[in-house]
Amino acid sequence: MPDNIQSKIEITKLIITLTAGILIPIVIFFAGKSIEQTLKDRELALKYVEISVGILTEEPTPETKNLREWAIKNINTYAQIKLDKNVIKELEAGSLPVTRTNTSLTRNYTTPTLPRDIKYIIITDSENPSMKSLKNLMQKGKAAASYHYIIDTDGTVVKFVDEENIAWHAGKSHWKDDQNLNAVSIGIGLVHLATKDGKNWLNLEESHPAVGPDYPASQIDSLINLVSMLKEKYKISLDNILTKQDIAPGRRQTDLYGKGIQSIKEQVRRLENN
Repeated sequence: MPDNIQSKIEITKLIITLTAGILIPIVIFFAGKSIEQTLKDRELALKYVEISVGILTEEPTPETKNLREWAIKNINTYAQIKLDKNVIKELEAGSLPVTRTNTSLTRNYTTPTLPRDIKYIIITDSENPSMKSLKNLMQKGKAAASYHYIIDTDGTVVKFVDEENIAWHAGKSHWKDDQNLNAVSIGIGLVHLATKDGKNWLNLEESHPAVGPDYPASQIDSLINLVSMLKEKYKISLDNILTKQDIAPGRRQTDLYGKGIQSIKEQVRRLENN
């Protein structure tokens, strides 16, 4: 092959190599931008659908009519499955059904029709000597009693009723302007028997860990941590951390009443400040 032809071939290869070296990164850059924009658009669409579903799970009111129409339009625009006319009419008139996972360990509770406005934490001596006996009590329908949480003498915490449900722990009660506080409170039951003049209704020895007036340190530590968590979660004031004797003084005694609950509040305050 003549030298001049070979030289032209080499030059052509060089030009192709240089061109490819310039064009390929450009193509990749714009392709990447296109993919990135597509992902952003999909993410935004999913967010719109998520917001819209949240709006449609609420009960319709005259004030939210336009907002619900906007939500329905979003779902029809961004969701892969379109809504037919009948479904749209139903959504305009009512709310989407909400599926809730129930993890409660007892049937002794009430399911509220609306989200709860939790204002109080109420701590009670359960008048049971063991975790086992307290669990058995709350699983009996005739007992009509339950706590959201129970704490054993060794500090073990068991969640018995989901916080979104109404446990049956306060009964006939009042505090400030509220009556019958089950609906607006979280109940914590302590494995403990309140004592009066050193006696308890089961006549257990004073050495029994569930007998007052003192509580095991591990139980108190768990109580402080649980109360601190719930207080922060529901923005509950220290003044609204109560004992059963606060809200039903005529029918309940608890060794935690008075100085005991004040000590709990102080330790919760210190824990939050650390």
